[in-house]
Amino acid sequence: RYLAAHAGSLALSEHAASSASPISGVSMTQCKSQSEMLDVLLAERSIYRNLVAFARAMDERDWNAFAAFTAEEMTASLGRGEIAGRDNIVAFIQSFLDSCGPTQHLLGNVLIDIDGDRARSSAYVADLHLGRSEKKDLSFRTLGCYHDQWQRSESGWRMTRRVKDNRATLGSMEVFDFSAK
Repeated sequence: RYLAAHAGSLALSEHAASSASPISGVSMTQCKSQSEMLDVLLAERSIYRNLVAFARAMDERDWNAFAAFTAEEMTASLGRGEIAGRDNIVAFIQSFLDSCGPTQHLLGNVLIDIDGDRARSSAYVADLHLGRSEKKDLSFRTLGCYHDQWQRSESGWRMTRRVKDNRATLGSMEVFDFSAK
């Protein structure tokens, strides 16, 4: 709301305006007008909020929340092969997270590039999974990067593809108590 009300006075520092990200798309220097710049900023903000909502939904085990920020036909590669369809992706994630204790998925170094009604984002992820019950002393961590694709719809930006690039792991996958099922 603030940005919309102050679009006429919107200005970026020379550094921010000239910073181009390594993923392709619209940078601030490519915007032809302040209105276009505002549209890009609002799209980036919406996508960023959806990235955070995805991480929080996993940590809160709010499986119904995924419908608000993912496309039904979404695809993913999360380290164990290709998965097609939101319901299948949620079930895959749920099979891990419902079998362990508390988790926390932290995002950082987020880059978002807008290309009309499509966008790409890249975000570092550091996640922690704790054990439960007799496995409460176990933990499992990953360091990686989410590479996502987005599509603008009438109801907002929806993730259409996620690829998780796992760069490192620490701990034991025994934290995921698959025997509890």
